[in-house]
Amino acid sequence: MPLLDNYKSIFAGINDIIAHIAPPVSCVFALGVFWPRASAFSAKWTMWIGSLVGASVFTLKTIHVWKPLVFDWIPTFFYQTPFMLMAFYLLCFCIALQVSLTIARPKLACEDPQRLFWEHPLDALKYKGWPGLANYKVLAAFVFIAMSILYYLFH
Repeated sequence: MPLLDNYKSIFAGINDIIAHIAPPVSCVFALGVFWPRASAFSAKWTMWIGSLVGASVFTLKTIHVWKPLVFDWIPTFFYQTPFMLMAFYLLCFCIALQVSLTIARPKLACEDPQRLFWEHPLDALKYKGWPGLANYKVLAAFVFIAMSILYYLFH
């Protein structure tokens, strides 16, 4: 049975899937921007653990929907909580995880934020980049050309 058959619409299914994937990304981004003490170590492990927890919660929910009698040991919290509320709970878990990991292992002195951005927007063009197709200038040109073609075709 396909996964999206369990939902009233494809929109509801996609929202449910994203609600279990997005909290770690949102947490790391928000704390990275608004909390100067956030460390790279805590961000990396919050992404790993938060993604694993989100995928596990979604899997428990999906398993219970497919075989409710076989998997009756799954707590009702996992399959009866609305997806937006579950996203909030997962976000709270990820924030608590990242804050506790940052306290346990603070930012290193070598994690200089000055290396993370350029003084001027055109400074990015001074960077040589990787060779070949991995070069950011080549990739940006591909994206620009593809978007121009799509705009022309669908406008």
